[in-house]
Amino acid sequence: MAICLVCVAVFIWYTPQLSTYLSSSGLARVTEALHQLLTSNSSRTPPGTAAGHSGQEMLQFWQVGLEAGPEDQDATGAQATIETLLPQRVTVNTTDYFWVGSYLRDDSFIQVGYYVPWYNESHAGWFYCAFYANGKEGPCTYGALGSAGANNTHHTYTMQSVTSSTGRASWRMSVDSRKVGTFTWSSGSSGTNMPMIYAESSGFTPHPSTSQLGPVDFLTGLQVRLHDGAGFQPAVHLYVMYSAASVCPPFGIRSDGHGGILLGSGLPCPVPYTEFG
Repeated sequence: MAICLVCVAVFIWYTPQLSTYLSSSGLARVTEALHQLLTSNSSRTPPGTAAGHSGQEMLQFWQVGLEAGPEDQDATGAQATIETLLPQRVTVNTTDYFWVGSYLRDDSFIQVGYYVPWYNESHAGWFYCAFYANGKEGPCTYGALGSAGANNTHHTYTMQSVTSSTGRASWRMSVDSRKVGTFTWSSGSSGTNMPMIYAESSGFTPHPSTSQLGPVDFLTGLQVRLHDGAGFQPAVHLYVMYSAASVCPPFGIRSDGHGGILLGSGLPCPVPYTEFG
């Protein structure tokens, strides 16, 4: 089990592979893509449009999600209430993830959520990870399988920073207000970056989209905290994100009809970088 958990930790690399895809498309960062979309008057189709793709290309990371807009820059926390859905059909040597996260001011990256591994599709565990801007792994912890609750339960995953009197930042990771970890870190806010929610199928090597990725309900969407000590508020705007053109289909996004958002298998394919909802 210990060896498996170490292996699982490798799957989610320090940022969504969205950055790699955008870079190859001439857009170096998610925020630059949003900026171009929001400030351009052209009818240019953003890279990543899913139409015409079969979903059978081989990717190491299949990621679909939503990112907050510029109004939620400089966030000091983010959270999402996420449904635990079990069992999930997970392709061998891959893992399903559902998480809330953010790039930070110094381009490091942190995330918290839950995972379902291929070797035990009927149980889920919480996890959190942090990665430095150069990709080196920082604190990364996986809860025991079963720690994310039973099928159809829902749990709130929260990350929030605390700045000491000396200006040193630390992050507290929580599940249902219960602290599961805390660590000192290089940045205490997202700066010009924005928080995000994602569903992800990850593997050791490129693999087809054969996992059943939920679909899982993010019941409260994405909530953001903009100042230390302040409460969490719904993101003002949310924008559609895929890690590659072939992600949607088969994985997509849809409202749950009750104020939340479904992410995962068999859902519609909104145009990337457009506002959701």
